[in-house]
Amino acid sequence: MILPPEILDLRHAGLLCTIGFAGGALGGLLGVGGGIVMIPSMIFVLGRPFGDNSLHVFKLASLIASAAVSIPAAMRHLRSGAVIRPLVGRLIPAAVVGMALGILLAQQLVGPQTKILQAAFGGVMIAAAIVNLWQTRKSADDSQAATIGAVPYRSWSAILLTGAPAGALAGLFGIGGGIWAVPILHFIYHVRIRNAIATSSCLIVFISVLTAITQSAAVSSISGLRATDGWWLALAMAPGAALGGWCGALLTHVLPTGILRRVFMAFLAIAGLRMMMA
Repeated sequence: MILPPEILDLRHAGLLCTIGFAGGALGGLLGVGGGIVMIPSMIFVLGRPFGDNSLHVFKLASLIASAAVSIPAAMRHLRSGAVIRPLVGRLIPAAVVGMALGILLAQQLVGPQTKILQAAFGGVMIAAAIVNLWQTRKSADDSQAATIGAVPYRSWSAILLTGAPAGALAGLFGIGGGIWAVPILHFIYHVRIRNAIATSSCLIVFISVLTAITQSAAVSSISGLRATDGWWLALAMAPGAALGGWCGALLTHVLPTGILRRVFMAFLAIAGLRMMMA
């Protein structure tokens, strides 16, 4: 099945590709997957083409596109040697459990109750803006961060506190979970910010792919929705997202992130307020 022309005509396809690039660039740069940019942008551009449950379709599209963001970004980070590989493997099981719980909860919020999920998403965006502001100030002095070898790979607290909530955010809101994983790794476990971003990007690959598969089944179970609609939206965003993810990951190792972080924080705060009031 294809989407109706009024939802995915050439103009909207171009806008969606641009949304994908913006989400990909910020996702690759900051290790957040891009969904926190893509979902509100789709709401503002497309409105609610699938009725009250449009957010669930947008979540699916965002997760698929986030995989397109994270794969080239993760490859770039792996080549740079910034990824803490043993930690990624230990975080995945906890993230899968969190993802399953997040999707189960999101499935209870359908129809008119989807507005509760959207308002909660807005609250998460505002919280993420605050955390990023704090992170920007604290990261000015990264000299106290641990070396890669000092990361507590076998620490259950590190695994559960980082992986499970990141997966839950993916399942509940359709975002990669990097907005949680990066500050936790950096501030609680003293991982250097670039290593935290690189590690988060690799974790998001697994979270996004697994959650997209599960979310497809969840969308199909909601009356009146088709998982194929989410895949078509993702297809329109994917080229821009993949290019943006590669560019963002490259910039992580070339440019200071301060200015872009401030732009990102402003977007999060404004979009979060709009989503809460919509």
